This record gives sequence, structure tokens and C-alpha cells, in this order.
Amino acid sequence: TSDVFMRFKVGEKALAFPLALGIYEALRQRELLDFDCIIPIPLSPDKEASGEIHRTRLLARELGRLLGTSASYK
Repeated sequence: TSDVFMRFKVGEKALAFPLALGIYEALRQRELLDFDCIIPIPLSPDKEASGEIHRTRLLARELGRLLGTSASYK
């Protein structure tokens, strides 16, 4: 599992969906699926300037799709 997180952290965007699916499944098991929107934590300006992927935005987009709600971000 830590390998998947590390690969996502260093830029493997395709892992956003499987990670979001894991989050979704954990929420589903706890019957916590009623969300109006998902709001990602903003990426720091220095990380954005360096071209780092916006991991929380990617996860929010995928999780929002799975939950049938929107991901809200700028």
C-alpha cells in the first residue's frame, strides 16, 4: 500500500482513481455516502509553481464521480 501512495505522491496521476475507490469503499462500509461536494486542500503556491501534481484535486475529482457529486475547486 505504501508503494501506491509513494507512486501517487511522486506524480503517477493514474493512481487517483484506485485511491479514490478505496476511500469510497471505506465510506460505503460506514454508510457515509451523502455529500454535497468534495473540496480538496489547496496546493501550496511553491508546489504549483514547480509543476507538482495537485493530488487532492485529482482525488476529489475521482471521489466526486464515485459519490455522484461534484468536486469544488478553483
